[in-house]
Amino acid sequence: MTASRLSLLAAALLLAPPVLAKETRTRYRLVAMGDSLTDTRVGGGKFLAYLAKQCPQSRFESKGKGGQMVNQMRRRFARDVLGKDHSHVLVFGGVNDLYSDETAGRTVAKIIGDLSAMYKAARAGGLRVIALTVAPWGGFKHFTPRRAEATRQLNAWILQQKAEGKVDAVLATGPVLSCGDDDRLCAGLGSKDGLHLTDAGHEKLGEALHRQVFSDCRLRQDGPEAQLGDALDLGARSAKLGGGVVLNPPSERLKDRRLGVVPHGDDEREPVPFHVGRVEALEGLPLLVAQRIQGSAGLLGA
Repeated sequence: MTASRLSLLAAALLLAPPVLAKETRTRYRLVAMGDSLTDTRVGGGKFLAYLAKQCPQSRFESKGKGGQMVNQMRRRFARDVLGKDHSHVLVFGGVNDLYSDETAGRTVAKIIGDLSAMYKAARAGGLRVIALTVAPWGGFKHFTPRRAEATRQLNAWILQQKAEGKVDAVLATGPVLSCGDDDRLCAGLGSKDGLHLTDAGHEKLGEALHRQVFSDCRLRQDGPEAQLGDALDLGARSAKLGGGVVLNPPSERLKDRRLGVVPHGDDEREPVPFHVGRVEALEGLPLLVAQRIQGSAGLLGA
């Protein structure tokens, strides 16, 4: 390894935290139980896609099924949610029950019973539970004053579940998706039917979930390999070294995360792999840098 390449690596590692620093952020493995607002097959669940973009090291899976009431979700809950490798479950349902009070005899008490059963089963199965209130649906053709009151009662109960220790997080969707009229979706956030969300509505919901529940999600690959890459990223952003040569920008640096790369010749974008584990390559480096490189030798390939 040439002296110039060693100096570039040394500077990057000196500027960075220890390569083996532990990643403390969370990698979520979430499954979402719901109706058409969550069912990706009918245009729902786009709030999950937003979360996936914000949390690329997490997984957000939809088990929504359009048109379902929560009693129907409860019947398939064990099959679709329990006994998998999920860490969290998000439960978002109830609106189909609320306007099926006459046709299916769905009451607030019955809805609460089914939601409670799903929350309890998830907790017993080792999952953390995220509960969403029923989103505003006052623009829908089946909305009535009686159903508006039932919606308020149900949502008040859902909001209490966090304080009572029955769920791990609650998101009140009304303040996120309404604009002055608590019963109706904001203009631009709701579709023409007054019930379903537009892409902007899904993004708004995803933003609120990320801010209130998932803000600690893991943003990158963990482990020493990735952390050495991050050390080089930091060096690229912070130091201009060796006769005007700058380490590759992060977007251009990665050809193989198992190897570090440095610019070569006059083209800064041409990566050249180097094997930092060889003892002879450490001669002349400060002790701290040499120790960090030696600590990474096993994974970078001597």
